[in-house]
Amino acid sequence: MNPSDARLQGFYGVSQLATGDVFHDEREEVRGYFQLQRAIHLWPEFNYFTAGYPMSKLDAQSKHFKEGVAWQWQTLSLCAGTTISKNNPDFSPYMSKETQKGPKRACWNSWIAPHNFEGFFLNMGDMLVKQGDWQTAIKIYQNARLSSTYHSWPYRN
Repeated sequence: MNPSDARLQGFYGVSQLATGDVFHDEREEVRGYFQLQRAIHLWPEFNYFTAGYPMSKLDAQSKHFKEGVAWQWQTLSLCAGTTISKNNPDFSPYMSKETQKGPKRACWNSWIAPHNFEGFFLNMGDMLVKQGDWQTAIKIYQNARLSSTYHSWPYRN
């Protein structure tokens, strides 16, 4: 492993969170949470999502679940280069920003994560539904259809 790779730092934090959860080790969960904070600092476009994803399993009223949802909104805004409206989270104006280079590549599909874009919107929509905001979730889910590879995404239905 390359300890300077910000992706691995995020995955390490998630692993610590999961290990702490499985073994009911609150200290390990706290270590994982702070590891994720460091990873977010290193590569926010990648690690806000990496950190928010495991929060999706928590109770919708918990502090960390709400923080995970906020991190998903932050991911969207970083990827768009502007604050995304929570009332109208239409990502279509930002599709021309798609890139395979630099930190923003984490926002899009790639050979290593072929349906990353679609999966992000699926997970974020599910988190919003869990919070009771199904109206915004529908708009978020619809963004997955903007991907040029949506037609081949196994979960499109």
